[in-house]
Amino acid sequence: MSPSPLDRAEATSQTGTPSIAPGAGRCVLLHAFDVAHGVDLDEAERLISGATERVAVRHTRKAPPYFEYSPAPLRVTRAAPALQLGAFRTAPAVEMVVFDFGAISVRFRIDFDGPAQALLDLAEAVFDSAAVREEARRQAESLLALLGRAARQPRMDHTTEDYTVFHVGALADGRAPATLLHERPALLAQVLRCERQEMSDDELRDALACRLSYGRGDAMLVDWNAALVLDPEAEEAVTVLEFANVELLELRILDDRLDAQLEEAYRTLTEQEGRRRWWILPPRAGALTRIGRLQVDSALLFENVNNALKLIGDQYLARLYRMTATRFHLPERDETIGRKLRALESIYEKLSDHQAGVRADLLEWIIILLIALSIVLPFLGVGK
Repeated sequence: MSPSPLDRAEATSQTGTPSIAPGAGRCVLLHAFDVAHGVDLDEAERLISGATERVAVRHTRKAPPYFEYSPAPLRVTRAAPALQLGAFRTAPAVEMVVFDFGAISVRFRIDFDGPAQALLDLAEAVFDSAAVREEARRQAESLLALLGRAARQPRMDHTTEDYTVFHVGALADGRAPATLLHERPALLAQVLRCERQEMSDDELRDALACRLSYGRGDAMLVDWNAALVLDPEAEEAVTVLEFANVELLELRILDDRLDAQLEEAYRTLTEQEGRRRWWILPPRAGALTRIGRLQVDSALLFENVNNALKLIGDQYLARLYRMTATRFHLPERDETIGRKLRALESIYEKLSDHQAGVRADLLEWIIILLIALSIVLPFLGVGK
């Protein structure tokens, strides 16, 4: 029987804790916000002064040319106060990525090195930090104000989604970063779950279940709360993880909106059915238009989010995205949203059929009245 991850961790604990090389460790804190119905990125690029660029997936490995954003989001770099988080401090700047479907992702960066055990201290320091969350919202609100007319139907949704990426690019003794996974799996699982106490074998296996490697010296670990990139290069992985975090936010918000829209649509349908008993009352023309607009807006947002990142082919980053999407339960959310969109479409069709039926009834009564008048009027001497 092969040893469990905890057995391997105990077996290697006597060799000493590996150390992260100076300048080779960083922590990226991601906070996503929904700020508008959509953003004209070309107009936004003209309106915002300062450091801006279009985001592209920076391939360090072979990948087809069509693994890109469509359209490319806008990256904005702005000064920000350095936040003290325990023994760690964020860099005095933030990067914000603006997506055309109305989302903004705010990035904070913390550089670190030293004993790998300090990763757990860092994970605890940044976990659900109110200071980071408040500063991220302030930065997103400030950028939304700068977007001006480039933002269509601006709003600042109260829902947010955060994610943490730990990057270890090199070890101090020159060994490959993935050595940490083989020597200290229990520590890495604790970092991913931000858990100080010793974890069971089942929990440890679950925390380390979503892993991916391109070469023998690198590894990616993705969990629901955080990811670990054990690789000299991490920017492309952070870009994919950032998009998945934004997608999760948008799907959560869309799911909540569809719940409210379905309730409104059902109330409208019930009211219309009640009015049908009184055939002389005309149908409410705005009800069908309103439900149709809700359906179209939701469907467009759903398609724009899902199609923003082109994932064609079976390359490393596509597999990373699929693994992250599975960890975030994005396929299940897609299925739920698709079902609600179909329910909204069904209600729309019922309202349309109802209005068509009311119009047909009115037309029938008008024809009957005209026929009756044509029969009665000659007897009344009208027209002689």
